Amino acid sequence: QSAWANGEAYFVINRQTAWRRLWEQHAPGTTPPVVDFSTHDVYAAFFGTKPTSGYEIETVGLTDTGSTVHGDVHGKEPGPTCIVNPVNTSPFHFVKAPKTGLLALIFVVIEIVNC
Repeated sequence: QSAWANGEAYFVINRQTAWRRLWEQHAPGTTPPVVDFSTHDVYAAFFGTKPTSGYEIETVGLTDTGSTVHGDVHGKEPGPTCIVNPVNTSPFHFVKAPKTGLLALIFVVIEIVNC
């Protein structure tokens, strides 16, 4: 279960120390994937704990506007007609992307899916 089980959280990680700290909270006792932070950043999206299956979160795009980077995050929630399993889930998504040095703005859209 993710460290951000009780709520949504979005991060841009640009240093190894921050990456190790986030990973330790996310997956205690495991080794984080190797990232060269001189050339890349990591974008992380956590959807929090959800009461059933059928929830998703994904960073679907990163756009360099010249002055900022826009991170587009899409979440999906199951609609009332969806068949889901009654099990807690904690969706998350990581993206490694080339470093730009620009301010990152995260835009989140949550969609209710009608099955």
